[in-house]
Order: sequence, then structure tokens, then C-alpha cells
Amino acid sequence: MYFNFINSFLILICLVMVIYLLYRLLTWWSKYKKWIDSVEKRFEQRELNINSSGFAQGIKIPNLILKDPWDNSYIELHNLVHNDSILVFLDKSCLQCSINFEEFFNSNQKDNYFVIFKEQDVDKAKELVMLYNNSFRVYLVNQSLYKTLKLKFMPAFVKINHNYIAENATPVPYKAIHFL
Repeated sequence: MYFNFINSFLILICLVMVIYLLYRLLTWWSKYKKWIDSVEKRFEQRELNINSSGFAQGIKIPNLILKDPWDNSYIELHNLVHNDSILVFLDKSCLQCSINFEEFFNSNQKDNYFVIFKEQDVDKAKELVMLYNNSFRVYLVNQSLYKTLKLKFMPAFVKINHNYIAENATPVPYKAIHFL
């Protein structure tokens, strides 16, 4: 009898603990969902602020001369862009550039993008090309293109149409993939 009483008491304690843990889990889940929603709203608002307060949308890209970091050959920007293309602007001092570019590279199935670095970032440009086994083309450009587009964020994935007009820009790799 005594043994049954202890077993019943232990079962009751376990049941109370399970109910308490379920309650805590449900409250945590509710707070987590609210937090995720607020983060998404802030991120969307940040995206709207970035896109509306900086990027020079609708600007025709000048026919700049780009330099290949390996053989120092030159090519005109307008010879690169045929249909819609994405120019991926990276910077050696950007902390998010490598991670965001890796996400873009791994998710993108198309090859109509070109990576652009500033002329002084030649070492970083070569490093990136070697890291990805020459899977894409990298070019160096002077800072005038960065200033023309009024890029205030890095990395910048900029969609250029066949008329050489900058249509859209984002620092988010998945949005850039959906540009095309």
C-alpha cells in the first residue's frame, strides 16, 4: 500500500512537471513567433529605407572600362551586359560581403552576373576567384561607378537591363536571384 502511494505521488509530480514544461514551451513559442514577426517587419522596413534612400534607380550606367585582375586586360561594361544582368559590388572592408556572396553563388543557377571590386581591392578580387575556382568573372573598376549608383550598402546586387539602366539593388542575395 505504501509502495502504491509513493508511485502515485511520483506519477503526479511527473505529470505536474510535464504540464509545467508544456506550458513554458508554449509561452516560449508564442514569444518566439512575436519576435520573428517583429524582426521580419524591421528587416522589411530597413529594405524599404535602403532602396528608397540611396540607390540611384533608373540611372543609365556609363560605359566604363573594367579591368581583369589576372591579365590586366580591359573590357567595356556595355560589352558585358547583354540581357538583364546583375552586377555584384563587393568591397574588401565589407564584413557581410563574403557570406552574402556565398549565399548568392550557391543559390543562383544563372551565369549572367559579374563581380565588381574597386581597383584597390585587386588582392581580394583574386582571392575570391581562386576560392570559387574561376566559376565567374571578376572585374575591377574605379570608384566612379560606385558613386554614380549611390551605393550606400555592401554587398550590392544591382540589376542592369539590356539598355544599361540600373533597375533595382539589394544587399540580400535571395532577392537578387529573383531579379532575373
